[in-house]
Amino acid sequence: MPGGTDLLLMLVIGFIAAIGFYCLSKAYCVSEASAIAPFEFTYILWAVVFGYVFWNEVPGITTIAGIAVLVSSSLYIWYRERQIDRHETALAPPQPAELG
Repeated sequence: MPGGTDLLLMLVIGFIAAIGFYCLSKAYCVSEASAIAPFEFTYILWAVVFGYVFWNEVPGITTIAGIAVLVSSSLYIWYRERQIDRHETALAPPQPAELG
C-alpha cells in the first residue's frame, strides 16, 4: 500500500490526467479531428523528455526518426488545412451584414 505522500501524488496525477482528457474530448467536439490529432502525438515527445530527464535515457535513432515523421506530417496537415480553409473562404459568397 502506498504511503500518504505517494497516494497524494497519485491522486494529483490522476486528477491532472482527467482534466487533460476532458479538455481533449472538448477539443474534438468544437474542432475537426485533423486539427486536433497532431497534438495527441506530443505525448511521445514528452516521453522522450521525461525519459532523458528522470532516467538518463537517450533516445535511439528509430525514436528520433519516428518523432521527425510525426512532427513533419503534423506540420504538413496543419499547412494543408490552412490552405483549404483559405480556398473555401475565398470561394464563399459574402454574407449580408445584419441590420440592427
